[in-house]
Amino acid sequence: MTNDIKRAVLQTAIIPTETLPELERWGLDLPENGKPETTLRYALENLREAIESKDSIEFRMTYLDALDIYEKNRQTGRLYYLTPDNSTPGVKKSKTTFVEVSYALLPSGAYLIPWTDEDISYLMIEKGTYLKPVGGSRVYFRDVDSNFYGEQRAFLICQPATAEDRDEGVGDD
Repeated sequence: MTNDIKRAVLQTAIIPTETLPELERWGLDLPENGKPETTLRYALENLREAIESKDSIEFRMTYLDALDIYEKNRQTGRLYYLTPDNSTPGVKKSKTTFVEVSYALLPSGAYLIPWTDEDISYLMIEKGTYLKPVGGSRVYFRDVDSNFYGEQRAFLICQPATAEDRDEGVGDD
């Protein structure tokens, strides 16, 4: 249970405050600022928002062979993506930049890219983002999932775009 959900439950005053020390003693990590809301309506809105948040509904997929496949089949390439170009004030422009990446190709045809410190999932399916393998052709992506080991995100699993996806505008420059 996330801290947001715990906080929202405490704010509804469903759990009597005198039982909280006992719950903590049993090992429940209680969040700070669990003061009850003054109106039940706001407490219920907070509870609904916490339950529907990304942290609560995210499906954590684990592909157990991913690390082994990555170690055995690692290749290098460049990931190209668009960034804002602020060289001309008042004019919205973008420029293409790149980063060197390692990746592996899964048996399903998906690309396995190691997770970095920041979330680039949204970037992977943006127009103008593509992977250029060394000696290969551009690969655009249509879908990205995360691969977890426990709570730790380890890889992005990127589904390549097909010709039909490209006809629909996925990965167009």
